[in-house]
Amino acid sequence: MKEVVHFYNTRDVGMWPPPEVPENVNVDELGNLGLTSAEEDAIVAFMQTLSDGYKMYKTSPIETAIANGELELNVTGLNPFSYNTKLSYNLPENTTVELSIFNLSGEKVSTLVSGQQAAGEYQVNLFADNLKNGVYIIRLKAGNQSMTKKITLVN
Repeated sequence: MKEVVHFYNTRDVGMWPPPEVPENVNVDELGNLGLTSAEEDAIVAFMQTLSDGYKMYKTSPIETAIANGELELNVTGLNPFSYNTKLSYNLPENTTVELSIFNLSGEKVSTLVSGQQAAGEYQVNLFADNLKNGVYIIRLKAGNQSMTKKITLVN
């Protein structure tokens, strides 16, 4: 990250090789900010405090949920997706299950799973045959618990 910040600080000073496609370079911003090395380090330190919420798991969330006896729902395939993706879920106990897809207006557009299921891990393929491009909410109802995940379809 330090090198990236340094590049954007000194891009136009002349020490960097020319770009492969000069037309793609924004010449109106950045390139000769005149930051000191200490200021570059401060920017890097700040950027390292930012987080997108990503957590590195030694075990998968499903494996952790199984071990802890928790309800868990995950999009294990591509998201955004263009044709199909995979969903996985863990049930901590035998229960009535409904796995449904809702549009952002709250309308149910599809039910993928409905009925009684035993405790355990399950995987479902979601095919976008009858869905339009957009954002959808996947809801897993299991007994008196529920979980949701957001998915995006882009063709």
